[in-house]
Amino acid sequence: MKLSIIIPSYNLQSYIAECIKSVCLQDVNFEYEILVSDDASSDDSVDIIKRCVAEHPTLIKATYKTINKGLANNISTLLRQVKGEYIAYMDGDDIALPGKLQAQVDYLDKTPECSMVYHESDMFDSDSGKHIRWYSKEYYNWPYIPEKSTPEHIAQYGTFMQASSVMMRNHSNVDQSVDTRCQIIFDFPFYLYNLLFLGGTADFIDVCYGKYRIHNDSFGSQTAKSVKRREQCLEDLEQAIEYAVKLGLPEITANKSAYHYRLATSYYFLKRHDYSRFAKFVNISSDGNYFLDERHKFAYDNQHNPETVTHYLGFIK
Repeated sequence: MKLSIIIPSYNLQSYIAECIKSVCLQDVNFEYEILVSDDASSDDSVDIIKRCVAEHPTLIKATYKTINKGLANNISTLLRQVKGEYIAYMDGDDIALPGKLQAQVDYLDKTPECSMVYHESDMFDSDSGKHIRWYSKEYYNWPYIPEKSTPEHIAQYGTFMQASSVMMRNHSNVDQSVDTRCQIIFDFPFYLYNLLFLGGTADFIDVCYGKYRIHNDSFGSQTAKSVKRREQCLEDLEQAIEYAVKLGLPEITANKSAYHYRLATSYYFLKRHDYSRFAKFVNISSDGNYFLDERHKFAYDNQHNPETVTHYLGFIK
């Protein structure tokens, strides 16, 4: 088996069929399997998945849980079933575009030093269908990301790889790559840990082979509405960085990474005029010597003048 595609599902009745069909209809010259696991959905997701399985019984294998145990557990369930030489992940509300699977498999086949390959993704509004931005090339830290990146780049600059854009090599430690301690952030530790286990690089294919759906229940939308979720995201990221050190991430990179995520959190609250939390997080975003860039230093030095920082960063037009 060349490729296993894993798709976790929970209450995605409006999207899961389109996601599954988008990988079923790929034109490829290799054998692959689609593994779907529903985490005890309370909507019609299970019935929809069963209809997809009935249409493609030799291609799709589905698991239907009766007790909801969360995304980390669901991903682990899927990873225990994979048979492929390569693994591709798909969120159940995303869409694979034609050519995705063949392009990524071909790249891994011909590039042995590459352990993980990802492509550009179109972030779009689910209701209107309108393009919002390119996920990777318009990612705020993209200028720091080389075409062939390392665990240090992921650790320090964040999830510049859209979750459903990644294909990686299978390996003996893949069952240890899901951080069950995280509450919200799962893609960041998943890809960071896997690349640390695998070694090699994560390479970028500059072609849009996927669509990343933004809707009211999506991760980004939920986090944008909740202070607690945003603070929990930071805790998850710092926890992942701490564990990554045990897997070989250099300590100096870990320290820089922690500073970076505190800075990103401070910017999040600054944009929302939550100046007390901005000051709290920007204050711990540096030791006074290391700064990501001049913008970081200005924000740190002027942490008690948030309106000045807001204008300097261009958050007010």
